[in-house]
Amino acid sequence: MHQHASDTYSAQHSGNGMKPITTAFTLIGLYYAIEKGFNGRQVQRVHTLLSRKKFKWNPLQPPHPSAYSLTVMNVLNTQPGESRDEMIRKWMLDVWKSWEHQHSWVREISDILLK
Repeated sequence: MHQHASDTYSAQHSGNGMKPITTAFTLIGLYYAIEKGFNGRQVQRVHTLLSRKKFKWNPLQPPHPSAYSLTVMNVLNTQPGESRDEMIRKWMLDVWKSWEHQHSWVREISDILLK
């Protein structure tokens, strides 16, 4: 769950000087976690494979901050254990949905770089 929380937090806080590669990796991590069912270790492997590719990562326009209905504070205010893991999953889905305008790009670049 730590990898998923890290990717979610980074995606939610993209912009403000964050490197384009960071935003891309976090969105690709969320894509693999949410749409392909990868666990945290599998997402880490995806990140490792991506890091070996030579690619010019262009900036991605983040959603407006008001697009998010959950934040890391919702996670931190939830009791540790299964309840917190479920809140992380809800947070992941919320952030992924907020980036809907980039879903096609994430799928396409994943197909190109990870096949």
